[in-house]
Amino acid sequence: MHVKATDRGAKFVSVFDGETGEKLQRVVEANDAEGWYRAYAAGPDGRVLRDGEEAVIERVERPIRIEVPEQYRHLFT
Repeated sequence: MHVKATDRGAKFVSVFDGETGEKLQRVVEANDAEGWYRAYAAGPDGRVLRDGEEAVIERVERPIRIEVPEQYRHLFT
């Protein structure tokens, strides 16, 4: 499944690390079939990193799991 934060129903989607099961934060796009996600990068203090006026978005390649509650799956077909 491929999902973007701007997709209809995206607020019902959760993305998890495929190895640890940890819920990933600040995700803006993810593809579990290809094994990557894009998220706002955070510094040691947890704040989103910036490059001038723009927030920094990093792409991470690793196994992930995307979960959508049953009642909202129709939004992604």
